[in-house]
Amino acid sequence: MKKVIMPVLIIIFIVLFIISIGLPILIDIDIPVAVKIIVSVVLLAIMAPFITVLVERINEIREEEKDDLSKY
Repeated sequence: MKKVIMPVLIIIFIVLFIISIGLPILIDIDIPVAVKIIVSVVLLAIMAPFITVLVERINEIREEEKDDLSKY
């Protein structure tokens, strides 16, 4: 289970970094709503692969633990 902590922390930091880049654009009142929607979609499109890879990595780690236990 300790192997899962680092990938999760790394993805959390990456997602927070992406949000911190887009948040000022989304909060600004002078920017049109259409631009905010486009920025939101782009940010989600950037974050989605990171989350997908994280889920795949967690599944790989769980399978490795099962394989390790079956060897003994």
